[in-house]
Amino acid sequence: MSQETKSDDAALRPTDIEPQFQLIDCDVHAGVNSIDELLPYLPDVWQRYLLETGFTGPPKSAYPKMKPFAARGDAHPPSGRLPGSDFQFFQKQHLDHWKIDRAIINPLYAVDSLPNPDFSAALCSAFNDYMIENWYERDERMLGSILVPWRDTELAVREIQRVGDHPQVVQIILFVCAGVLYGQRRFHPIWQAAQQHDLVVGIHWGSAIVAPTATGGAPSYYMEYHTVLAQ
Repeated sequence: MSQETKSDDAALRPTDIEPQFQLIDCDVHAGVNSIDELLPYLPDVWQRYLLETGFTGPPKSAYPKMKPFAARGDAHPPSGRLPGSDFQFFQKQHLDHWKIDRAIINPLYAVDSLPNPDFSAALCSAFNDYMIENWYERDERMLGSILVPWRDTELAVREIQRVGDHPQVVQIILFVCAGVLYGQRRFHPIWQAAQQHDLVVGIHWGSAIVAPTATGGAPSYYMEYHTVLAQ
């Protein structure tokens, strides 16, 4: 190989330029510590409804049972708040420690599945506003998912139109087991609204309202539950 060829080859593969990468955690769980934090974001009528009925929050998934809130042991903040609800601890313990450039927040707070569509819509809006103000807008590394009351197509589309263009919002979030098939026509306007606002439709493992079922019925054990989710 001539000296000239070596020089050309070196120019094609410069050693002084390193590729640029970003570390993105696409499944981070964060949310409220209790329903009380949503009260200021609710209209008066729903604040009274919540207080008079004693509603404390949406149902939680029965699995996994091995760890409370499915959280690692070191994810419980010293403040005593629930895992994923302490903003400053989350920044330090997760984003800063692991040098994460972007974190997509997938809140698993199943108010979108409540049977009262108007109450569900109000709580979705309150939760989205809370997360935008207290999480997404406080750290540019955080990209948000919004809850939509998917039981009512019109209300779901309205919520997407309301906050779907926020610069920190990148997707809507749904549970994989909702008791319905998302390919049904009544969901088409939701997918169209998500597309119009350039949002991903994120479908997360699990459910708070219905267990996955096999051909022989509902599973009895966690291994069965976990396996049947894929179906």
